[in-house]
Amino acid sequence: MKTWIKVAGRVQPFRSYGGRGMALTFARTEYFDEDSTTLVAFGPDASLLDPNDRAGVSSALALWRGDLEVLEVAGHNRTSGELSPATWPMQQSGQLTRYLAALQESFGCVRPAGSDYANGRDSFIDGAIESG
Repeated sequence: MKTWIKVAGRVQPFRSYGGRGMALTFARTEYFDEDSTTLVAFGPDASLLDPNDRAGVSSALALWRGDLEVLEVAGHNRTSGELSPATWPMQQSGQLTRYLAALQESFGCVRPAGSDYANGRDSFIDGAIESG
């Protein structure tokens, strides 16, 4: 799942990564306003956290940043999409380097392409273009 988190004040840019069993496994600063900062965060299991539940998201974020006051949240369970039931990949340590070559192998005239298979900018449109 993906959630946008608006917090009070201008927050210094940061990135946080979490481990197995955490409701959020990635968060970072994304946008800045005069008196607030918007973060983007992702979680590996949509059943662990409603991305629109301010109290739940605030608790999950507090594992990294207990100093932030969550003002608003808005999100989406990305695994519920009819045509693309997936979310941002968060590989375990060593997973991508271990399997990348196999993921990039062609099958006859079919070649996998997408941001998840890129050599450089994985998880970004640049990586999808590169791998395509």
